[in-house]
Amino acid sequence: MTHLTRRHVLLAPVAVALIPTAAHAHAVLLSSEPPANGTVVAGAITFILRFNSRIDRARSRANLMGANGENVVLTISPAGPDDTLEIPLIAPPGANTLRWQVLATDGHITRGEVPFIAVRA
Repeated sequence: MTHLTRRHVLLAPVAVALIPTAAHAHAVLLSSEPPANGTVVAGAITFILRFNSRIDRARSRANLMGANGENVVLTISPAGPDDTLEIPLIAPPGANTLRWQVLATDGHITRGEVPFIAVRA
């Protein structure tokens, strides 16, 4: 083994240790508006989901499990901050669940749910 090669072998663990651990983490939901288990007025609303890391909006997904038993695939707004999803939807009255799946820019997929109640105005 040459001197240069030994140096690379010895420095490799140091280089790996310096990589931030957040680069290997999944996207974690930090907040949602409306909040989980919150109450909204039935009808048109926009969910705003904020994560702890940048997400690939184009490869992320969302659907609404409505109080009426219907499963609706939702469209995620194409614009916005790199760590946020804006999801417009029509909430029927009753107990609903927003289901989301995001792809973090590190390649990890995270899934979750935000249950909420929609009441008549």
